[in-house]
Amino acid sequence: MEVKTSYLSFIFNYILIFLGVIAIILLLGNSNIDFSKPNLYFFTIIIILLGILSLINEIIYKRLFTYQINEKGVTEIFKFIQKRENFIPYQNISNVKLHKNFLGVILDIGDVEIESTKERISIRGVRSPEKIYQEILAHTNKQ
Repeated sequence: MEVKTSYLSFIFNYILIFLGVIAIILLLGNSNIDFSKPNLYFFTIIIILLGILSLINEIIYKRLFTYQINEKGVTEIFKFIQKRENFIPYQNISNVKLHKNFLGVILDIGDVEIESTKERISIRGVRSPEKIYQEILAHTNKQ
């Protein structure tokens, strides 16, 4: 099974960018508030930079990381300029953790962390993390 980060895992970032844009529009349109132009420009630049950083974060996790779960173990594949693979066989897995925040419970998105004595793989922002968690646990119990 191949797993990738879901676009929905970045919804909090999208909401923050949207609220920042709305705040800029409201500040520009409200003539009662006397903002000096340098402060308003600074605020606008901060919002734009946060948006760019959020998009870079999304690109890194959505496009560059791929996770494979098969009969032998779990593999994390990172492709950027060169390919890097991190593999943990099921017999070496010492701990599997499932993390979901409030928004993750509503949208069914979460993180699954796989730990061994030497390696660690974090599968971040995936849909139906319980399914992945249970599959990994089932394979580790067979060993």
